[in-house]
Amino acid sequence: MSTTPSPETVEQTKQQIRVLINEIADLSRSDAPAEEYFPAVLKRIVDALAAVGGAIWLLDDNKQLRLSYQINVSQNLLDAHDEDAMRHGRLLTRLFARGQSELVPPNSMLGDDRQEGNPSQYLLVVAPLTAGKEPAGLIEIFQRPNSAPNIQRGYQRFLEQMAGLIGEWLKGRTLQKVSDRQQMWQRADHFARLVHDNLDLRDTAYTIANEGRQLIGCDRVSVAVKKGNKCKVLALSGQDSIENRSNIVVALNRLATRVCAAGESLWYDGSTIDLPPQLEEAVEDYVDLSHGRMIAVLPIRRPEKVVEGDVKSKEKVQREDPAQREIIGALIVEQIESQVSADDLRARCDLVYEHAAR
Repeated sequence: MSTTPSPETVEQTKQQIRVLINEIADLSRSDAPAEEYFPAVLKRIVDALAAVGGAIWLLDDNKQLRLSYQINVSQNLLDAHDEDAMRHGRLLTRLFARGQSELVPPNSMLGDDRQEGNPSQYLLVVAPLTAGKEPAGLIEIFQRPNSAPNIQRGYQRFLEQMAGLIGEWLKGRTLQKVSDRQQMWQRADHFARLVHDNLDLRDTAYTIANEGRQLIGCDRVSVAVKKGNKCKVLALSGQDSIENRSNIVVALNRLATRVCAAGESLWYDGSTIDLPPQLEEAVEDYVDLSHGRMIAVLPIRRPEKVVEGDVKSKEKVQREDPAQREIIGALIVEQIESQVSADDLRARCDLVYEHAAR
């Protein structure tokens, strides 16, 4: 026999939900990074609805829905090769295309071929996410299915409200990315002018190291030049001079030499499993001294000069394989404590490398 909650209990529950909503609103107005924002917000939404779990799906660069964060989602729905996950994925794609909140009953199949649906035992409460006017993804809540229809519609309305708050945060992030991108290009233009205004090799190397570290947002940038079959570090960011006999410089020279001999860029992120033995040894020796958690060693190749107005020389350069050009040095980028994301770090490294190699 069920009992009716007391008015005090009902009011206490409402007050708890109001507190959670205010916390979500405050978070959505903040500049919290995604790795902090999504866990905090989704937990509060799940708690407010007394739900089993939930997930946030966002569009990736290929306009496909990708999981950004989840709480208590069944493993079979996360396994890309599982039939249930495939049906669930097709359902999400359909709901995203519709662009409206929906309730999806448990163990339900949709579509003429019954190849999409909700294979879970829970009611799915789904609402679209937008960044401004642009579709951005979905928020999905896994709720117990034994509530009355009017209660379920209440879940739906509540999730729509929360999706709107998340949308405000997404919009802010989008605007921030645009602003960051504009600032980055301005800084890149300044960097390019500084690099190409100086003809002295050592001065240029120090400009690349010091200004490059600022542009990339990493902890250290070094420039090595190739002399014969060996590389020698010519500039280290933040240092006016180099102690060539120090263990760390000797190890860095050896690492740059071996990467240039291999002829391909090295990206180390903590694992040396896929590296050939000669590179593995050099990386480990250097990491033991530098304590870097990410190291990129990018061979610099001699640029081909195009004669102004000479169509044939331009066509020759365009036909050439850049990988066949002579290696004249290396750009070394290290991340020890900085928190720049891997994708941003690579993009910024490429930017600095392009100017360093000209």
